Amino acid sequence: MELASELRRALDGVCSTGAPEVRENGEWLAALDGLQYEVREQGDAALLHMWSAQQSLVRRVVRVAEQSLERVVVEVIRLGHARHARMEFAAASPVRESRRVDRGQFSDRLRQILTDRFPDETVDTLVTSADLRHSLSGSYTRGLTHRGSEGIALLGASPGEDSATLDGILTFGLIWLQHARDHAKRHSVSGLRLFLPRGKSAVTAHRLTALASPQEVELYEYDPLYWRVRKIPLSDAGNLTTWIVARREIEQAIAAALPQAERIRGLAPDAIRIGVAAGTQEVTLRFRGREMAHQELGVQLLKRVETDLVEYGTVEQHPRLEGRQMVMVVNPNNCDEQEAHQIADSSGP
Repeated sequence: MELASELRRALDGVCSTGAPEVRENGEWLAALDGLQYEVREQGDAALLHMWSAQQSLVRRVVRVAEQSLERVVVEVIRLGHARHARMEFAAASPVRESRRVDRGQFSDRLRQILTDRFPDETVDTLVTSADLRHSLSGSYTRGLTHRGSEGIALLGASPGEDSATLDGILTFGLIWLQHARDHAKRHSVSGLRLFLPRGKSAVTAHRLTALASPQEVELYEYDPLYWRVRKIPLSDAGNLTTWIVARREIEQAIAAALPQAERIRGLAPDAIRIGVAAGTQEVTLRFRGREMAHQELGVQLLKRVETDLVEYGTVEQHPRLEGRQMVMVVNPNNCDEQEAHQIADSSGP
């Protein structure tokens, strides 16, 4: 009880000037920008639940190591880890650069993309800090992955970067590739992967065709909304991509959702637009309140959904927590039009 009270007072003090910056073992947890928290007693320890719009974390606090109005340091236990971790809460600065926060959050997203897209590879490093001595810009997230003895350099740009930064990714990517090769010790760095927001790769794809060894560089686009990623073939350079969607399908989907959507749109009529995300294949489960403490039940529920849909589709992305939502992506199996209507009719409203 005393530890929980002490922790609550310490966090209330450091949060008095705004949401603090959170670090765990020295690593900035950018996804917890806009931190909210709850402290509960748990035996001789205290249970600390932290959340934001991007992420939710629970840690068991065993000791408050340091506390002041500018900084609080606590010793915590993480599930599945034998050693205690050190978590630091630093008071908010008067002006926090929004782009720095965006880049930090993108770094967390990119790590998840790499884990999902390349499950056989290990992410060695992923940083956003600048290294001016070696001409490495802080506008990008750079890192290294490896599989066996083969290493891969990677560079990604967050969705909020300007056009000059997006179009310059190849130049800085090649600098990073050469730097990684020069300093490689355990792995041989064979190539480079570039990650850009959807629709922003045309200039880079065109420039790749001029390289002496374009096969060393792989270009990817990611969707900033659903964080799906696809590889861009060099053969696409200079081509126009089009999508044709039956208008009646869009109108039917909007009409079905209109009663609920209009309630949300009424909050800001000039800022919210009602539309349909083409090719949406997500199953989303939202946690409310203390349900966040029982995320394993959400995983079990989505596993049941996966089993029920096994004859209609295959899971592209297994359940993943995004803020207070758990998302699973399902790709429908190929079927003819009659089968598709049967599936839609059997699924009900």
